[in-house]
Amino acid sequence: MDAHAIPINLAEQGTLTRQQKRLQKIRLASLRTEYLTLMGELTKAEQDLSVALNNFEYLSDFNSVDVCIYQLKSAQSQYDNILCRLKPLRRQITEEGGSI
Repeated sequence: MDAHAIPINLAEQGTLTRQQKRLQKIRLASLRTEYLTLMGELTKAEQDLSVALNNFEYLSDFNSVDVCIYQLKSAQSQYDNILCRLKPLRRQITEEGGSI
């Protein structure tokens, strides 16, 4: 189920029906699952970045400098991309009344 497919008006929470409350819980659970998945990806990206940095620091073959720089830039870009996806998701979860 797409987490963005269930519109719920949060301004009228006092008048939510049982079905709307259930849908809101499902949406919140879906957002949390997506958040946890992205956190796992962020951890892996952080590890990849650390490996690329270590490869660069202990470089013994000067012909491999370009490869190491490419790996560093790629890992940093991936890490930044995941962070950019996490921030709005975290905001959505807190707006829905949930915690992470």
